[in-house]
Amino acid sequence: MARLLPVDAENVDTKNPAPDDRLKGWLLVAVVTWFLLVAVGLGSLLIYANQPGRGGEPAATWPNATEMRYSRSKPTLLVFAHPRCPCTRATIDELAWIMTRCGNRVECRVHFVQPAGQSRQWVQSGMWEKASSIPDVTALADGEGQLAELFGAETSGHAMLYDAFGKLLFEGGITPSRGHRGSNSGRERIVKLAIARQPGRPLSDIDQVDSTEEVDAESTCVFGCPLFSPQQRPATENLHAFWDR
Repeated sequence: MARLLPVDAENVDTKNPAPDDRLKGWLLVAVVTWFLLVAVGLGSLLIYANQPGRGGEPAATWPNATEMRYSRSKPTLLVFAHPRCPCTRATIDELAWIMTRCGNRVECRVHFVQPAGQSRQWVQSGMWEKASSIPDVTALADGEGQLAELFGAETSGHAMLYDAFGKLLFEGGITPSRGHRGSNSGRERIVKLAIARQPGRPLSDIDQVDSTEEVDAESTCVFGCPLFSPQQRPATENLHAFWDR
């Protein structure tokens, strides 16, 4: 019988590792793969959360084409929202924060887009009820999103603040990212602008010039879902051009 030399034994161990060694190797590969998948998933969520929606082209002055009028005595805050967008829950919470500080010094309306073929019950979701429960806030249905299109909103959660002359003071989002709540420049600018624009108050706090001069509105990114599906866009994309004739 041939004897197994030490050199041959080393070759056999290298080519045919013990079952325990193979198991440890597979476990290491599995753990590394799991960590990589988790890292990729968390990275994707982080990117998505901080990816703003389309900003649209907000109307610099209140459109004459709508029968809805702005307040002549205080700023008017409009929020355009999709009733089924999960990101909008954070927007409604931030709106409550804003209204707590502004009170009756601003008139606020939340317009929930009602797509064609959807009932009023579909629009009046839990977010509708939540918005309606905020003092001094009125929830309204926006049939086929025509009002959102007219004002230039394309993403759920887009807020627009107009002064008593119908001029745009602020437009953008009021959340720090998608579906997240907390301190952000949008909500804070609305509060400051709304309070400073009260009748009889000096406007030097915000470096406001005469109402007849052109002033660029402040803006922030809007974090939310699209207000319109791709199928809806062609039917409404020319609404601005129609009203501007």
